[in-house]
Order: sequence, then structure tokens, then C-alpha cells
Amino acid sequence: MQPGIVSKILYRVAFSVFFMQCESFLEHQHQIPTTPQIRNILDGIPARELFCVFTWIYHRLERDGYLKPYHSLGGHLLVGLNGTQYFTSQTIHCECCSSRTDKNGTITHFHSAILPVIVTPNP
Repeated sequence: MQPGIVSKILYRVAFSVFFMQCESFLEHQHQIPTTPQIRNILDGIPARELFCVFTWIYHRLERDGYLKPYHSLGGHLLVGLNGTQYFTSQTIHCECCSSRTDKNGTITHFHSAILPVIVTPNP
């Protein structure tokens, strides 16, 4: 996929409800892609292509002062890290899956992620 396509897709999905001119929101929901369809689209996009989106959002939040209350320890942002699994299966897997073998020999395939969260000691 070409650079910039991700942004165009995300903007169109986010604002599609305003432009579809459906009689009801339920009718609109039937026209938007399902979660598996969105996953299939996003799976083909290298993560590196999304970095610019996160950078853009961060700079806007910083510029507009939304991150100011979270600055501490000399003006730095504290980031807490949390790990999670968001997919697990004993039958379905891809080349990007991690896997583990139980004592009884059962292989479980999974995807995991580290989720950074901006935190502050200030109430």
C-alpha cells in the first residue's frame, strides 16, 4: 500500500457516518467494514507506515497543551508499559504469531503487544 493511504482510509472510515446520508445509523453500520475486513486491510500495511500517524497525534497533543498536566520530574513524560495478548488459538496462526507448548504438548499460537500509557504521579 502506498504511503498516505492509511490516513485516507482511517479518515474516510471515521467520517463516513456524516457522508453516507443513510436514513439511520443502523443502516450506516451495515455499510461499514466489519472487524475482520478491517484487520485484513491493516494486516497488509507495514507498522512502520503507521509511525507517522502516532507522531502527528503526539505533536498535536503537545502543541495544544493536552500533555502539559502529565509532565513531571523536570518536564518529562512518564510512560507505563503493560503487556497483553490480543489473539490466541490452537489451530489458526500466521508467520507473525508467537507460540508456546504446554506440558501436554499442546501448541498455542498468539499475538501480543506492549501498550505504553502516559501516567503522572500528580492527582
